[in-house]
Amino acid sequence: MNLAKLKIIIAREFMSRAKTKAFLLSTILTPLFIVAVTVVPILITAWDGDDEKVNVYAVVDDSGIFADRLIQNYPERYFNANDMILDSLKKDVMAENIAGIVVLNQAVYDGDVEPEVIYTTGGISVLGDVRREINKVWVDAHLEAENLSPHLQELIRKRIELKTSKLTETGTTKEENQFAAFGLAYVMAFTIYMALFGYGAIIMRSVLEEKTSRIVEVIISSVKPIELMMGKVLGVGMLGLVQLVFWMVLYSGITIIAAPLYLLILGKSGGAMMTQMPAEAPQMPFVLPELEISYIVLFLVYYLLGYIMYSSLFAAVGSAADAESDVQQFMFPIMIFIIIPMILLSKVATDPNSTFAIITSLVPLFSPILMVTRLGVTAVPWWEVGLSIVLMVGMIFLLLWIAARIYRVGILMYGKKPSYKELAKWIMYK
Repeated sequence: MNLAKLKIIIAREFMSRAKTKAFLLSTILTPLFIVAVTVVPILITAWDGDDEKVNVYAVVDDSGIFADRLIQNYPERYFNANDMILDSLKKDVMAENIAGIVVLNQAVYDGDVEPEVIYTTGGISVLGDVRREINKVWVDAHLEAENLSPHLQELIRKRIELKTSKLTETGTTKEENQFAAFGLAYVMAFTIYMALFGYGAIIMRSVLEEKTSRIVEVIISSVKPIELMMGKVLGVGMLGLVQLVFWMVLYSGITIIAAPLYLLILGKSGGAMMTQMPAEAPQMPFVLPELEISYIVLFLVYYLLGYIMYSSLFAAVGSAADAESDVQQFMFPIMIFIIIPMILLSKVATDPNSTFAIITSLVPLFSPILMVTRLGVTAVPWWEVGLSIVLMVGMIFLLLWIAARIYRVGILMYGKKPSYKELAKWIMYK
């Protein structure tokens, strides 16, 4: 292999795409899109619009246990309707004068039946609040009936929260939010998943375009097919590497300003939203997990190795077809091996040290996604990381050998739609 020619091909593939508007826009707009889909729902949740429908509920309480407590604790939501006729209240609900009717009695207090809420339209959030508020009053009533002291009642209501600390290899502990770590691991795995599909498709289309336009016949008069294929794979891979590094640097900057910006955006609305949360609800601080240097390095290593594995196959598929419609029959096996890790991701992330998670993360075609997920949520032994990398490198050599043999024949094969049997013959050609 001529390294000088390989460098020229890599540089051409990199620069020809790095200067395009599509690359620049995707590099800048992708993180903005992620921020938008994250921040906008928060703003919508925090916004208290003036045109919201009334959320006042009439309480019909035959037991005399619930109504006063609900009105005392939540005066803006409930009013006593014991002296009103139920049919009249139903008409008010239909006319949207009130949101609904809460029907309570002694059987509800005894736990024999469930409280009933009569309404026409509602939302999960509002009905969830009603359910939680009735449940709180029900518990309060039973605790008071047992003549427990206020201090003991408070202890019973109190929920114990866990302070999670991750033990590092140096023996020190570092506070870590497992929910945030899981979210970050999922995002990083999904990034690799999208990169494998996205950059692999770029390679396939590039090979297919050069073949259909017959430019490749001119190019291979100066370079070997393996040099052309490797140049394309490495050039586009470096492009993806630059894009991912830019996004990581941007994320690191966001983690510094995220919490102050979050509070600034929400302002009083955010404070109101927090005060509406029940006292017994767990207090989850707004935290973006930091990206450790070791995790960034391993993420990029797994991206590159996974990209080379799959992009070589995409290049082989592109060379074997005469039109983009012909590649579908060969795309399915590749897609399956990329999609399966995403199906297993949740299982691996929730129990990252199980035998199942260890074995599946060591499968070379699954490692780029599943090992990155495990690294994000737990301390993976270095021997497992090293073994997975060695297995991936071995798989790369095997797939490059297969892809190169298909590529050298396929780029000059026209007018015939090859079958899997035909591809097997191409691989065995000497």
